[in-house]
Amino acid sequence: MSQGSQEERGGVEVRPGTYLAVGAVAMVAAFGVLGAMVAFGDQLVRSGLSDTARYAFLVLLGIGSAALLFGFMRSTATGAFERSVMGVRLDVSGPLVGAAMVVVGAYALIPRPTSANLVVRVVSSGPASQAVSGAEVSVDLGTLAFGPAVSDGQGRAVFNDLPSDRLAGEVVVTARAPGFEPLRQAFPPEARPPDVPLEITLERGRIRITGTVLEGDGGQVAAGVILSFGGGMAVDTTDADGTFEVTVEAGAPSLIGVIGRRGGVVGLNTEVPSDPAAPLTLRFGT
Repeated sequence: MSQGSQEERGGVEVRPGTYLAVGAVAMVAAFGVLGAMVAFGDQLVRSGLSDTARYAFLVLLGIGSAALLFGFMRSTATGAFERSVMGVRLDVSGPLVGAAMVVVGAYALIPRPTSANLVVRVVSSGPASQAVSGAEVSVDLGTLAFGPAVSDGQGRAVFNDLPSDRLAGEVVVTARAPGFEPLRQAFPPEARPPDVPLEITLERGRIRITGTVLEGDGGQVAAGVILSFGGGMAVDTTDADGTFEVTVEAGAPSLIGVIGRRGGVVGLNTEVPSDPAAPLTLRFGT
């Protein structure tokens, strides 16, 4: 284009060096965003910013590619679509079209991740399985972790907007609840029927109770005494040293009854703490 025609347009031609600088800066920024997506991909997914980061990368890549290919290296696509904006001449069919092609085309071709919800139901073990409310439930999807979510009155913990591609693989569920043993359970894809909550069963915690039974008011040990805790919840017989050991379910009443028999004679009937801080000393025949 001649200088005269350029002056008639009232534009200022952008030098190749300017295109080179713009393209280089945009490319460096684009690959900086790409590096952040690789290094912090899991955090971006959890925060819902993965699409924003992807689009920022494509915009910067489009600007850099257009500036380098259509500006610095100069495309032959010039002429009919030249315009002057704020004193700067733009080749509309060159850099701007190139940038639009990269941004729009690449964004349309990259599949956007979809999300899905996951429901985990927490129940107690035993014949009369019951929903466990107040349980803290976490979900691991490979390198992504979500939660904890707290189970409601029906034992349901709900996780919304989880990445569908990660749900296609193995799901690992961790559940903790007061009075129950913590549990971590893996659910492979074939063990998860569609649209059915995952069910995880917690075993009630066990508390160990130990102690010694003595004869009457003296210090002699009482061997062979059959001890029944909590109406048969746990039973043990004292050994030659008068010692015993039982386990009871966590969550039992703070005091539980103990009945001691020997030779068909009840010589002990009392209450003890269900979670004693130290070994117990019980007396038979008092």
